[in-house]
Amino acid sequence: MALSAGAARRFATYAEHADMSDTNFGRDEGLLEFVAWALVHEPTALDEAFALDGILSEHGVNDNKTRYVHAVLGAARPLIAAYERERSATRRR
Repeated sequence: MALSAGAARRFATYAEHADMSDTNFGRDEGLLEFVAWALVHEPTALDEAFALDGILSEHGVNDNKTRYVHAVLGAARPLIAAYERERSATRRR
């Protein structure tokens, strides 16, 4: 599935304002906002690595920041799934 125009626009806004030197998960609010939006509205956007790479490249994002961004995007859905499994298991106890 292709990256929607809305997701591309949101991610480009993140890339445009991203601090290239900051790879601290707790401080990269723009990336976390994009991930949260995608998880709720368009989860497949997190899987569009090629399209997202293009956007990062267009905005001059360096390799270190790109790897960090992909680590966050790649971990988002599995982390939420693991959280939901644990939460569900805790309720059954």
